[in-house]
Amino acid sequence: MRILQQSRYWLRLGASLTLLAILAGLGWAAVRHLRYRLALHAVDQTQSTRRALAYLRRARGLRPDLSESWRLEADWQSLIHPRRAQALAARAIAINPYNWRNWHRLAMIDLQLGDMTGAKNAMQRAARFDRGFLAHFQMANLSWLIGDRATFWREMKTALRIAPVPDMVPALNNTIALVGYRTRKLVSLVPAGDTPLGADMIQMLGAAGHFRAAAQVWSSLACPAYQANLCNSAAMSLVSGLLAYARSSPSSRRPFLAPQNPGRWPRPAAIALAMAIWNQAIQRRVLNAAPVRWGRVTDGNFLHPWLGQWTWQARSWPLQLLLGPDLHNNSVSIRLSGAQPSRLRFLREYLPVKPGKYNISYEGRGSGLYSGSGIELQVFTQSSVSLLRVSAQLSAKWRSYSGDFTIRHNELLTVAVGYRRPFGVPLMKGQIYIRNINLHVYRPGMTGLMTGNIHRNL
Repeated sequence: MRILQQSRYWLRLGASLTLLAILAGLGWAAVRHLRYRLALHAVDQTQSTRRALAYLRRARGLRPDLSESWRLEADWQSLIHPRRAQALAARAIAINPYNWRNWHRLAMIDLQLGDMTGAKNAMQRAARFDRGFLAHFQMANLSWLIGDRATFWREMKTALRIAPVPDMVPALNNTIALVGYRTRKLVSLVPAGDTPLGADMIQMLGAAGHFRAAAQVWSSLACPAYQANLCNSAAMSLVSGLLAYARSSPSSRRPFLAPQNPGRWPRPAAIALAMAIWNQAIQRRVLNAAPVRWGRVTDGNFLHPWLGQWTWQARSWPLQLLLGPDLHNNSVSIRLSGAQPSRLRFLREYLPVKPGKYNISYEGRGSGLYSGSGIELQVFTQSSVSLLRVSAQLSAKWRSYSGDFTIRHNELLTVAVGYRRPFGVPLMKGQIYIRNINLHVYRPGMTGLMTGNIHRNL
């Protein structure tokens, strides 16, 4: 019995000593790894190549079985000894051939040494093991550098498809810097339904004047509800660029740079495309606004938000929107103090028209008025020439005012409501109300409701 007990004692003692040895070994390994990480952290904190290499050699001595220190030393050595850096990168790959960063570092060093074939092979391995944005993006750039255009477009399309949102615009800028505005190729980089990438592409193409290419990308966007803000921004940006193009003078208007049409783009086409994009955004439920139509005032009853572009735009005077009794006949209220400038413009809106004779009308009234004259609706041409002024003599009751004008070709007019002090009349003072701004194609027998309507031809 005593012998059995002694045997058990020695067995327990041996197991305990073994466990202590294992724990001690693990503790020492943990300490070594901690010292290894501290050495790598020191590399990040220094700007000195000599100190960085010393820290990395210390890290390699602590954990020669890890590839990170070998790869980082290759990175630093590439600045002074590319051949030695190439051997270090190869050692990192031998330790861990599945880490794409090891292959990427070797590719950069091969490129530095002029070994284009080796650089391409190493970068292909990096892209194979990573399957992430950066490896494919770098592979695309390397392919462009060595003249492999087919691989460039394939890898860049893959990179953009999986790019994190913050990297999309820099990647697109990089692509355009390399290839220029080759619109067909750029459009092909956007997968159908890719809203974030497509929205960024629309912004960049539109800013450069490539409106039809941007519209092609717009038509491919999916615009799900959770990405409605991206589609809204893309549509508003594109419409804004088109309207600016349509209103610019022929001498300053940007040429439409698409390869299939190197000449200047006609203004009516820009107006029509701006209308189409706007209405499509409404149909996709990414824009809360009234549709825009040829020969119609958009939202003449003030039922929708004022967003700019095709909607009303307030000027530098405070306005108040008042709801009508049926919520379908709202009005705009302006208060004049009697000390305002003699000329003001309260609000304006773009008005697309085709050839024809038109009648434009509005209703107005005032309260607490001192001098009821001076409020007017004005229609301007694209070159800011006044085409029509319809003045109002306001009273406490709603009254209608209208005027006629004729257009001989497609045009983007501006309709504006403002105040202009008549000669010899005191400044107007009181509350002004405007509603029901409408435009109709002129028909036989249709006459203005204001005495002395002004009729001008363009």
